[in-house]
Amino acid sequence: MGNAKNSDSLQKSLVYDYLNTIKPSGHQMFGKVRFIRCGNYVLNLVFGRIVKSLREDRLFAEAFSKVTRLEKIMRRSTAVNASLKEHDLPLIPYESQTIWIYTWRQVTVFFQNYPAYWEWFKALDTKSHTHIINRVQSVIGFDEKTIQMLTYFVECCDIFTELDSAFQNDEFNNLPQAVPLYYILGHYYKLCLSAFAGNHIPNISGIDFSYFNGRECLSLDDKRIVLQAIKDSYSCYQDHLCDLEVNPLFYVAVLLDPTAKQDKLREVMEADELTVRISEVNSFMRNYLKVQRFSCATEQERRKIPKAPSNENLLSFNIRVAPDPSKHTRLAAEAEYNDASSEEWERYQRACNRRKL
Repeated sequence: MGNAKNSDSLQKSLVYDYLNTIKPSGHQMFGKVRFIRCGNYVLNLVFGRIVKSLREDRLFAEAFSKVTRLEKIMRRSTAVNASLKEHDLPLIPYESQTIWIYTWRQVTVFFQNYPAYWEWFKALDTKSHTHIINRVQSVIGFDEKTIQMLTYFVECCDIFTELDSAFQNDEFNNLPQAVPLYYILGHYYKLCLSAFAGNHIPNISGIDFSYFNGRECLSLDDKRIVLQAIKDSYSCYQDHLCDLEVNPLFYVAVLLDPTAKQDKLREVMEADELTVRISEVNSFMRNYLKVQRFSCATEQERRKIPKAPSNENLLSFNIRVAPDPSKHTRLAAEAEYNDASSEEWERYQRACNRRKL
């Protein structure tokens, strides 16, 4: 669920009620239920922090305000709306108070069509379209510096809207994708810090981050306004995704995904970390299978035991119903469960290794 307000309501209804007044933290265990945050929700919060930081800058605050006001005029003014449709010009997307990525979409649509909007405005007849001119003339014009800065903002933050769109796809919106999301954003922030320091970001194959370099017309101080806003959002990224590092469930999900397995982990992390993560996954799976098999065996044994007689007649005690505990071989039984539970997981691991070779 991408809407922050709805996500908050869902969290309160499903989690707060369970814990009464205790506030939960991400990925915390509630009995046998694990609270996992929505990917779109996290992306929205992170991007919202970027927008809030940029609005502290006068240039961006005025630019965002003008684009939003123009969007409202386009939709509320019948004359403006009709004139734009007559010239086949798109309307700026709606503003949202909770979905911050809509701000990026508003700015993007506006500047993709800015030359056409400007030509449409200049072609308006001053006599027959006085009403339209009066409505839009104060919000449709932007100086060159503002256009350059907003373009840099759009290019640097395109990754958030791409990821947001991906997580709205049911085939992509699943637990294994949390791992690449965490690592790609971590790499994104590292390169942002490098660009902030004045370093050149090379254009390499795969995902291109060279947009941090910006255009030659922008000075480093200009670019640092956007880069600083991105840096400010890092704490939000850490607050909502850092638990992934200590929660092996996400890495287990990747290895159990037949389309990913170890190959996906190998793509997003260094060899040393990969070894640690695989070890954590193995430990998690062995413990999980052990508990599951032990629970099933316990349930089967419980069903075999006859219903206990009433305590009203204590002389009805039967040694066959309550065997001598000194004859139990608990450790041997646990070893048997461990061996059985590990076999299936070991077969799966061997299959993964054969595929890698």
